[in-house]
Amino acid sequence: MIGNPNEKNTLFCKGPSISKRELFRKGPSRSKRELFKKKRGYFSHSQKKFVWIGESQHTLNTVDCDDSSIASLEDSPIVEGENSAERSKFILVVDNLLEIENEEEQVSAKAQDTKKQSLLSEFLHDVKAAESALWFLWKFPEYKTQDPNTYLQASTEVISLTLALSWTLTMIFNPSIIDNNPFHDRLDYNHVSVGWNTFPANIVGVVGISSVVHIALRFVHLDESRTRLLGDNVSERLKTFGLISSKVFALAMSMMPIIFAVPPTISVYGHSLPFLFFIVTIAAVMLGRFAMFQDELSQIKKIYIGIFSILSFIYPAVLLYEYRYYDMYGKKSPWPGMLTMMIDYSWFALLSLMPSMLPKDAVLQRDYKLGFGPKQL
Repeated sequence: MIGNPNEKNTLFCKGPSISKRELFRKGPSRSKRELFKKKRGYFSHSQKKFVWIGESQHTLNTVDCDDSSIASLEDSPIVEGENSAERSKFILVVDNLLEIENEEEQVSAKAQDTKKQSLLSEFLHDVKAAESALWFLWKFPEYKTQDPNTYLQASTEVISLTLALSWTLTMIFNPSIIDNNPFHDRLDYNHVSVGWNTFPANIVGVVGISSVVHIALRFVHLDESRTRLLGDNVSERLKTFGLISSKVFALAMSMMPIIFAVPPTISVYGHSLPFLFFIVTIAAVMLGRFAMFQDELSQIKKIYIGIFSILSFIYPAVLLYEYRYYDMYGKKSPWPGMLTMMIDYSWFALLSLMPSMLPKDAVLQRDYKLGFGPKQL
């Protein structure tokens, strides 16, 4: 074991030896420039520690090792298969975005940067620095450093792409449904799921949502492993909330295909409730991420999660009220449809900004080994 379990930014190493090069990449020999087309990180090793600092949103990590590991790294060249560091199947790596080792200096530097930047410039910087989680997973499908948030972001990206493609097909093949559907009668505007309701758009929708279920379950699995490894760095109450919210989110995602099994012409409740459940649970999941890693939050991110959470709980309540009023009186309620539409579309706009707003938190490093069953030994 390397480091003190009660200290921050500590790596616990146990298991078979691997090379320094293997620690951060897979496959045939490739340089850092080939792995990361842009300047995303650098190696820095001294007598006290060996550290890799990556600036990519999905690969941020800091690895600290002891003096003996550093000696083997400094005294010998980087050779494939060289014994230089050790790690277990799952290793918790806590991000350290700045090279400043003194925490007081780090906090001071962040405070100065915050003063210099306005909220708008900070927001634009975060959006510009965001990466596509889908593109990252396409380039590195089995990358050894895995961030659970990557899969959470990828699930929302697939939903957005599926909606965009489904709406395109709906406008081409069934444009009449845009002005004549159960949602328009109740809400006085078109809910985003209208694009999923007719053939061939519903085929695209069910395939896309099935992919989202797989990605979301992957997030839940990795997030549970990360939460348990955090130990004393996070309170038991926050860890419990994080675990419960992610599991409920997995249940909500598993229910999403019901949207295509129950069309709104049969039941607007059966069609809408799975999606409304998803809206509430993803807000709870994001609240858990923000609460566990609140030290990484800037002012703009705090504002973001506040607005997103409020809309996530107000929007389902408004829709259910509209549905109930229409069932009772057979007409649209006095509640202004324009206001509901603003809440609806604002929520989706905020969802699309999630990749740039999530805190850069702890990631996992994993290692696969080939094993044999008892009958083969």
